[in-house]
Amino acid sequence: MKVSTKVSYGIRMMMELAVAKEDSYVGLSKIARQENISLKFLENIIGQIKPLGVVDVKRGKLGGYRLAKPASSIKLLEIFEVLDNTFLDFNNMHESPEELTASQKVLMNTWGGLKESMKEYLKTKTLADLVAEYKKA
Repeated sequence: MKVSTKVSYGIRMMMELAVAKEDSYVGLSKIARQENISLKFLENIIGQIKPLGVVDVKRGKLGGYRLAKPASSIKLLEIFEVLDNTFLDFNNMHESPEELTASQKVLMNTWGGLKESMKEYLKTKTLADLVAEYKKA
């Protein structure tokens, strides 16, 4: 599995929002500078994340973004799925099931099990878990 740059940047952005003061809004330009990420890329990412309802936006000079709900309730799986819905796509076999060889069927089952294990793991990890590690570092 290869985690996309978009997912990595999105999670890093969300961590920055999570460690900010609770009632303060953080500008994307500040996050872009701190994390050395293109502002345009962050604008694209935040546009995809906003519909999840996990960030609030405030317009104006003192505006920016903040978490709309506790970091402990934001699952990593949510972020992965909204930013890259193909991140767990192991299905590179395009034949119909009846046309698959025995080895292809075995691999499809193996990749399916791996996909489910990874999804379950990402369901258990929250943004708060990452922030705890972030604060230790």
